[in-house]
Parts: sequence; structure tokens; C-alpha cells
Amino acid sequence: MVLAITLHNIPEGLAIGVAFGAVASGLPGAEIGAAVALTLGIGIQNFPEGVAVAIPLRRKGMSPVKSFFWGQLSA
Repeated sequence: MVLAITLHNIPEGLAIGVAFGAVASGLPGAEIGAAVALTLGIGIQNFPEGVAVAIPLRRKGMSPVKSFFWGQLSA
């Protein structure tokens, strides 16, 4: 599950990079507000994904610190 969610998040990170890259290069229609909104939206959406990874790991006996670490690493 950790690997699946990590792979799922790679295109999200690329989308954020493209959004800010478009703003930095001055492409018409690219605005900083849109890039920030995209970043916030993806960040908010990733929180429950991290929890979805951490809770099963914790239930399997992993320490709270390690399960939190893996949840954050995957998100």
C-alpha cells in the first residue's frame, strides 16, 4: 500500500512543478494563485492518504513514530 500511494503521488508532484514552472517562465494564463491553489488542494487531499497508510501499519504493531514516518513518506 505504501508503494501504491507513493507511485500515485508522483504525478501530483509533477503537476505542481509544472504549475510553478509555467508561472516562472511567464506563460500566458499561468498565475501564481492557481499554482498555490493546486498545491493546497493536493496537500489537503494527501493528508487522508497518509492516514490511510499509517493506521494499518500501526494496527500491525509498528510503533507510532514509524507508522507516522511511513504515512508521511508515502504522502
